[in-house]
Amino acid sequence: MESKIPLPTDNLYKFVALFSLVLLISAFGTIIWATNAANGVAFEHWVEIESLQSKEALSVEQASRLKALEKQIEVAVADKETYVTSAQIISTLGTLGIFFGFGYWYKRLQPIADEMAATQLEIAKLQLVALRADLKAKGIDVGTP
Repeated sequence: MESKIPLPTDNLYKFVALFSLVLLISAFGTIIWATNAANGVAFEHWVEIESLQSKEALSVEQASRLKALEKQIEVAVADKETYVTSAQIISTLGTLGIFFGFGYWYKRLQPIADEMAATQLEIAKLQLVALRADLKAKGIDVGTP
């Protein structure tokens, strides 16, 4: 399978900026996923926990089930906090990479690329003038635009 989107291998700054953008989007996706996963575990067991907590006397099996459900929620919340903290670090790095990459690209490389394009245009215009003069010298009538 061949990628239809070409990677920007022409300069490092553009690559850093786009890779950092992917990191930032992935970090936001991770935060959303972790929150949904933790909420799913909590809401899945919420009714059963409330019904077990409302009982006055719990059997050994019910007490262990209550502890297991509470532990599952506790682990899900701890996992969520770990994922969110990691995603915050990654999103910070991604944001810095975006500003660094696009900033350096725009300030250092884009003016050079613009100057090269202007020079190429000037060369093309001069070549066109020379070609018209050469054709005119040979007696071939060339209309001017």
